[in-house]
Amino acid sequence: MWNSLFILSLLSLNPLNASEGWSYTNQQSNPAKWSELGYRSASGPLQSPIDIRVDQSVVSPLLKPIRIFKNPDVNLEGSHYTLQNNGHSVKIKFPPNTWFVSFTGDNTKQFEVLQIHFHWGADDTRGSEHTVDGMAYPLESHLVSYNRLLYSNYSQAAKAPSGHAVLGFFHHIDNQVSSDNTQLGALGNMIAQLPAIIQPQTHTNISTFNLSRLLDHVDPAQYFRYSGSLTTPPCTENVIWTLFRKTVPVKSEQLELLRNLRFPNSEDVALMADNFRPVASINPTDVLVPRQVFRSDGYRENGSHFILLLFALKLTEKIFC
Repeated sequence: MWNSLFILSLLSLNPLNASEGWSYTNQQSNPAKWSELGYRSASGPLQSPIDIRVDQSVVSPLLKPIRIFKNPDVNLEGSHYTLQNNGHSVKIKFPPNTWFVSFTGDNTKQFEVLQIHFHWGADDTRGSEHTVDGMAYPLESHLVSYNRLLYSNYSQAAKAPSGHAVLGFFHHIDNQVSSDNTQLGALGNMIAQLPAIIQPQTHTNISTFNLSRLLDHVDPAQYFRYSGSLTTPPCTENVIWTLFRKTVPVKSEQLELLRNLRFPNSEDVALMADNFRPVASINPTDVLVPRQVFRSDGYRENGSHFILLLFALKLTEKIFC
């Protein structure tokens, strides 16, 4: 099994000279065309996003609460984060060796945080990349990190097995909540600085903030876990996905600020929206090792079925935990 997974990861590596000219809305370079632009992984068997079928997910007692924590040796006083319109989304980049994610419920520096970015729709009926039982949300945020236990730097992790870990958050509209009680409102002065990055390939500095507050609006112990890919080119199939079950609030006015941003001329529309990839099949017909979505909650099975399930989960612990 491990040999098969390793081979799959190697097969997913992308050519170094792949085209950068991908888009969301251009008929010649939209998601359906990504694999033809040199991003061979985009047509692979382990692609993301997917539709999460709750009744088909399997409970794993091995999945522990997620932690986000700061390196205690780093002082952020007088520092800043970078807010960028990269032509595809809004991204906040964090200084290296500053923020970490742990899957073991402690302060083990398993994954170093790189950035957070967002996917949203032109209206409130769509926008998220993943769906849950076929339901889409108007906004999905992704906290992207790389595996510091296996790799000493991001260059090594970028194309290597289990190189990435992404935390995904679904957002629902709530215009009664205060901005401070939304995830976007917890990201320092990001919302206030969005007008400074209207045009693509622009950036500005924003104040630092406590990234661990992202978990204030979810239950860190309630999530889905599966193995997939980056949802944008190069679509490398080396991502450990964590999708929180509880949705977080976003205000309509915050979404409108995102929708006022501009795409580059390579897109067929000017306003940045619908920057999400359609869902892929969780197990295409050509997949060698079928994928399974796991979920972490208090549910337990009884009898021999649970014993067999626990044995299977232990075999995959190094992949999914």
